[in-house]
Amino acid sequence: MELLLARQKLEVELKQTKEDLNRTKRARLNVEVEFERTTQDLYRMERARQKLELELKQTKEDLDRTEKARLNVEYELKQTKEDLDRTERARLNVEDELEQTKEDLDRTERARQKLEVEVKQTKEDLDQTERARVNVEVELERTKQDFDRTERARLNVEDELKQTKEDLNRTERTRQTLEVEVNQTKEDLNRTEKARQKLEVEVKQTKKNLDRIEKARQKLEVAVKQTKQYLDQTERSRVNVLSELQRTKEDLDRTERAGQKLEVELKLSTKDLDRIKWERAIFQAQLSHIKDCFTWTQPAGTVNVSECLYEVIELVFTIPDGIQTRLHPSPGKPYNGGTFTGRLRVNDEENKVVCRMLKAAFRRGRMFTFGNNGEIVLDGVSLYDHQLIGWRSYLWGNYAKYIQTVKEELIVKGITEEDIDQTGKLGETFTVDGLSLIEAFPSS
Repeated sequence: MELLLARQKLEVELKQTKEDLNRTKRARLNVEVEFERTTQDLYRMERARQKLELELKQTKEDLDRTEKARLNVEYELKQTKEDLDRTERARLNVEDELEQTKEDLDRTERARQKLEVEVKQTKEDLDQTERARVNVEVELERTKQDFDRTERARLNVEDELKQTKEDLNRTERTRQTLEVEVNQTKEDLNRTEKARQKLEVEVKQTKKNLDRIEKARQKLEVAVKQTKQYLDQTERSRVNVLSELQRTKEDLDRTERAGQKLEVELKLSTKDLDRIKWERAIFQAQLSHIKDCFTWTQPAGTVNVSECLYEVIELVFTIPDGIQTRLHPSPGKPYNGGTFTGRLRVNDEENKVVCRMLKAAFRRGRMFTFGNNGEIVLDGVSLYDHQLIGWRSYLWGNYAKYIQTVKEELIVKGITEEDIDQTGKLGETFTVDGLSLIEAFPSS
């Protein structure tokens, strides 16, 4: 009973193990699908990151172009400042020339006074120009503070300043020419005024351009900041995904190892099941034998199976006199033995099977028992004790009917064709003692 319960428990555990293996396989398949989806998401994120890098590169190029434009504007403003300085120096020189002209040319007093008025007006205009220059310098200083990281561009500006100095030298020569042409001072001042007005317009336009550049730079900084934040989030997501993938791989490895271990245990369990089934079969055989022993009423006896002439086999069962044991109905009571004879033909396989079934019934104590008066009688199994050769064989009924009858009697006793050894020899002699078998069984 304990073996049966253990086997049932083991079968339940094996069934549960198979279900766990199936769930593990399904989970592993789901993890593989999830892993494939994660790989595709990472690929899409990588393409988005590359696209962002291209956009960032384009933004940097736009910044470089903006920086170059700013440098050009700064250069133009510096050149304008230098032109204003040269104009101021030219004005001072013209003023000296006008003083000298006043002393030397009294005849042109009225013209000189008019010229002084014009020069005064020019001076005021130059003062306004100076103030504008100061404002431009302030704006330039702010611009320099905003673009401190463009130090390398300063070297390029120095080269441009050298070029400006050369231009200044050329301008100086031009100024000397202007000093010679004092009479054209008014025209030159008019041109200067026009140049100043044009410069003011250009300065205003430059301020507007600088404002637009500053707004664009601020927008660009916001966009770059957002891009960095997005890239940081993407990087964190990638790191999390990689960590999750690593954990998933480790879980898969553990699951795979557990599956392999379960497969090994399943194989071992299968072997154990086979061994238990084999032991159970042995136990059932022993149990059947024990059951037979508990219902054993056949007294001890011997059977002699011998082959006679004309394909006839004779079974002689000899029960010697004895005393009933604890297996019998009246223990301690003596009984008289007897001899019982049965004959069978051996010209076909069916008769041989019946012979073996009769021997098996005698081995298991199912052939004989005690009658009501303590005599030895057949226990529900008949024997054919008549002639099987010659004309007399026809006087004792149908032998074929007996064969079917005795087979049915033996089946009722639990003796079947499948339950006997059909390979052993027919002729043999052996003794069966039920009490000895029962007493010997525990030691085996």
